Amino acid sequence: MIQEHSCGTVVARRASGLDVRIFVVVVEPPTPSDAAPILITGTDLGSTPTYGGIAPVAQRTGRRTVIVDLPGTGHSSPSLDCPEISSHPGSAATRDLLVGAVSRCRQRLQRAGVEPKEMTTPQLAEDLSSVMSALGTPRWVLMGDGTTADVAVFVARTHPQAVEALVLDSPVQSGLRPAERLKSIVVEIAAACRREATCRKSYGDVEHLWKLAHRRLAREPITLTTREAVVVLDSTGLDRAARWLLAPSTQGPATLPAFLTEVVERRPGKFLDLYAATVAAAPPLCVGYLPKCEVTDHLAHGAVLSTLCPTVADTSDWHQLCSAWGVGARTESRQPVREVPVLALYGKYDPFADPADVRRQLHAQVPGAFVVEAPKSGHNVLADPCIRSLRNAWLAGDTSKPPAEPPCLHGPLIFS
Repeated sequence: MIQEHSCGTVVARRASGLDVRIFVVVVEPPTPSDAAPILITGTDLGSTPTYGGIAPVAQRTGRRTVIVDLPGTGHSSPSLDCPEISSHPGSAATRDLLVGAVSRCRQRLQRAGVEPKEMTTPQLAEDLSSVMSALGTPRWVLMGDGTTADVAVFVARTHPQAVEALVLDSPVQSGLRPAERLKSIVVEIAAACRREATCRKSYGDVEHLWKLAHRRLAREPITLTTREAVVVLDSTGLDRAARWLLAPSTQGPATLPAFLTEVVERRPGKFLDLYAATVAAAPPLCVGYLPKCEVTDHLAHGAVLSTLCPTVADTSDWHQLCSAWGVGARTESRQPVREVPVLALYGKYDPFADPADVRRQLHAQVPGAFVVEAPKSGHNVLADPCIRSLRNAWLAGDTSKPPAEPPCLHGPLIFS
């Protein structure tokens, strides 16, 4: 059933004189409601929102729902798309080509009057505030997803009077190191596998599998052939492949032992084939770089770089790219969000966010937030019906009180 909806554009004038046109989709609930509407900051940075996947929020919460293409992304303009980027990062030579393409994209945009440094989180937050004002509603529920969550937090910090509540799904905070995070996830999944008899019998020691996979790929990479491309998986690529596997709800942590077994045995199966197909079809800087990477996405690389570089430019994966984009690392003092009820949800096995770091940074940025760890999930935990039911019940009740945790939240991993 197609829900009643409408589309439009809000124009926000920047201090520099740049006009930003922000595309919005407004979805009506089944029954008219006076409850504060929900504004959703899209999915992850650079990706056009999956309108069909997000639209049911209106029905599930009974609230009018506004889906926003963040500036630079999707149907909003100016676009931070970079058609110059057409190759997938891999070898050093390809990496150099990618850095050069990023630099050419920046130069083209600057000649057109678009400055990448103006498309960072504080500016995007002001653009969202313009959308909220233009739609004529004084109070909103903001819902931030993944790498866009920081934009919602910034709006709540600068315009708390306009925010009734804030829901954060898998907030990826600054200062997190995915490479270090992977090591601890492998240890945790290995322990869960040892506790489960079928997994233990099928896969043995997952930590050993992980180390063995790295050694064998360092000695001899695996070549995977698809109809679109030849994909080479080496030891360095294994970390990115694991992040790709662990993050989304469509795969997840329970599939890691089976994936590593395919790698160690050099026997492409369900997961290696899916990895190769995804790498061949997905945009560059997607697989293993971003928490959500769908082959159907058209990724606006510039939108990713402008917003992420202030927090990741000093990491090995992003340093050269951010330098070419002209946006470096910054540390800025931020006042915490106060007097706004906050529900923060994250997955225990999110490869882009260590639970201890997430809790520490949430405590600093949104003290008093109700924080819920999804014990079987990676990234994007609201894809789980159980987590959605928790969110819906919290929004329907007293948001000044912590959410009731449903029984479905708990239970062991079910390994593939």
